[in-house]
This record gives sequence, C-alpha cells and structure tokens, in this order.
Amino acid sequence: MKRVVTVWWPDWPVVAAGASAGPAIVLRANRVVARSPSTAAEGVAIGQRRRIAQQRCPEAVILDHDPARDARAFEPVVRAVAAFTPRVEQVEPGWLSLDARGPSRYFGGDEAFAGRVAAAAVDAVGPMGGGTGVGVGIADGCFAAAVAARRSAGRGGRPVIVPAGATPAFLAPLPVAWLHELGEADPDAEPAEGARGRPHRPQRPAGQDTGKRVQGAGAHGFSLTRVLRSTRRLAMPRLMAS
Repeated sequence: MKRVVTVWWPDWPVVAAGASAGPAIVLRANRVVARSPSTAAEGVAIGQRRRIAQQRCPEAVILDHDPARDARAFEPVVRAVAAFTPRVEQVEPGWLSLDARGPSRYFGGDEAFAGRVAAAAVDAVGPMGGGTGVGVGIADGCFAAAVAARRSAGRGGRPVIVPAGATPAFLAPLPVAWLHELGEADPDAEPAEGARGRPHRPQRPAGQDTGKRVQGAGAHGFSLTRVLRSTRRLAMPRLMAS
C-alpha cells in the first residue's frame, strides 16, 4: 500500500481569518466549523450549535465561514509542501496529503521527512498561526495518515509515524470517545465528568468493531469518504506560476 504523509492544521478557518490568537468562533449554518485554542479550552467543539458555543464562551468573536478566504490563506502552505514533490492532494484548505515514499527516502526516512514538512508548513503560515500547530502523520494509505496527522496535532505537533504494515494495529485500539478528537461524536452532548474535571472517555465495549465505527463516522469533520472521494489533485506548476 502507498505510504502517505498528511498535513492537517486544526481549525484552519479561524487561522485563515487571523483570529486564532484570541477567543473566536467560525460558524457555518449556525454550527461551529472552527474555534481558537482559547475558545476550545472553554468547551466549544466543532459541530456545536451557535447557542451552545456562545454559552460556553460568551466573549468569543463570531465570524462567518468564508471558504474563499480559507483557500487563499492555505496557498502558501501548499506551495511550501510542493517543494518536496511536484503534486499534492488537497482535501480542503488546512488538509493535504502527498506520496511519502520517494521524498522520505531522499530526506533520510519518515521521521526526518515529516519534520521537514512540518517546519515548512509552520514557516509558510507564520504569525497568522497564532499559537496553533500543524499535525503531520505518515502511514499506509490516506485514511490512516489522516488519523495520524490528527494525533500529531493533539500532541503538540510532534509527527506521528505509523510503521509500514502497522495500520491495523494503529487503528484497532482507538476508543469510541476518540471520535470527539475528530469532531465526529455528538458535540451537543454534555460529557460525563471524570477525574480532574476532564470529560470521561469511555472504554470501547468488548466485541465492538472500532474500524467500522470510525469509517462510518461523518457529520462535521473527519470522514473516510471525504478522504477517498473528495480529494482534488492540484497541478503545482500552474499554482506556482499564479
């Protein structure tokens, strides 16, 4: 299976709006599509209704979603990553992938290559990032690489490398509650309180198929269908010339 590196910038619409440094929420159809780090810390989640999001962070600036703005702001990142390969696949602004095998060999392995890609993306965004961080993951196939990139973003941007052939073992132990990390569980549901006031993350019930559940998820953020069917290939020479 093809080795893929995925670059994912959490809450890209709020980064593109230049509002990630303070409390801010980006809405589409009265649902949260992005929020700044300080707003997320107040309990605002992707997919929440406007009313609930404002209850949790009343001081947040409300912004309308602007896909054109998202795309324009992401072009420097696409150009920076394109320096490693002539073609990239963009799922949406803030999320792209490319073939890892050739560049990885050239730059001394997956870990070294992932570090270079992350540094290039961060440099391209510059101060607009406002303290947010990019996630970079390498794995077999688009789906596992996208999950790895999200794990990376949740670990402060340290790249997550899934060894060749280890994708099933990487995905199998993910609990149901981890879908909250992808914006796939019901964001309006009030989580049970666990130790130290953090949401309790239930264990996966015995015998339940995590793989089918993750692949079937898909309302507000991460979706296998989006990865496999909605990617559009960018012709980089034309983009670079624009």
